Amino acid sequence: MTERGSHTERELLEAYALGALEEDERVAVVRHLETCDECRALAAGLVETAHKLPLALGAVSPLRPPAGLKARLLGQLAPDERVDARHWSWRPSAALALISVVLAALFAAWDARLDDALSQERDLRARIARLQVQQELVLEVVDSRETRKAVLLPPQGSNSRAYGKVFSRADMPHVVAMAARLPQPRRGRAYHFWLTSGGKTRLVGVLPIDSSGFGLILFEANRAGPVYQEARLIEQPRGSKRPNGQPVLRWRAGR
Repeated sequence: MTERGSHTERELLEAYALGALEEDERVAVVRHLETCDECRALAAGLVETAHKLPLALGAVSPLRPPAGLKARLLGQLAPDERVDARHWSWRPSAALALISVVLAALFAAWDARLDDALSQERDLRARIARLQVQQELVLEVVDSRETRKAVLLPPQGSNSRAYGKVFSRADMPHVVAMAARLPQPRRGRAYHFWLTSGGKTRLVGVLPIDSSGFGLILFEANRAGPVYQEARLIEQPRGSKRPNGQPVLRWRAGR
């Protein structure tokens, strides 16, 4: 936990009140609350607010009870509690019963939305964690004395300024393929990265490029220290299963 009253600490307490923390974070917050009266009081208030959220959302929600709900509810009431369907002057017990059903429906909808939001948050955290791992691996592969590098260039006679590189290490199965200064691919097409090893060519990935024409792929070979004879980057229709067409960038061993 950070210093009292900080923005980060309040975010943790808010997530705690909503049940949105990972287990290790939740345990850390619970331990802190055992020794901090100020945070414990704040957390209690946030929990109370979180419990009232469904009511507040229900008051402004555009959701409406499904068609036929009123008729089904009236059919379940005792005879002396039923009312003429042409009038809205219900007995208090009937009105309270309908309100309970409507609130239950609103609670269910709110819970579903909250579960979806929490699921998206957890998915985002997992993606960020994977991205951080990828960044570390990219640096390990690219920035090492053990790194082997192949440079991809445009076809002879082309005025393209694009270039690419393939990085590998003898002690790692991970490989980095990148390209820069590429034009945006045409509609329905994408840049496919092909590598040839042992006479077999495989697609290692479709290269996503940013607005500057730069893209990078990190992949894992079937063994440490893979050796390649050829690398090609080809603009092809998405979903292509084989390397067809003139490469945008190319490298061959021994050339």
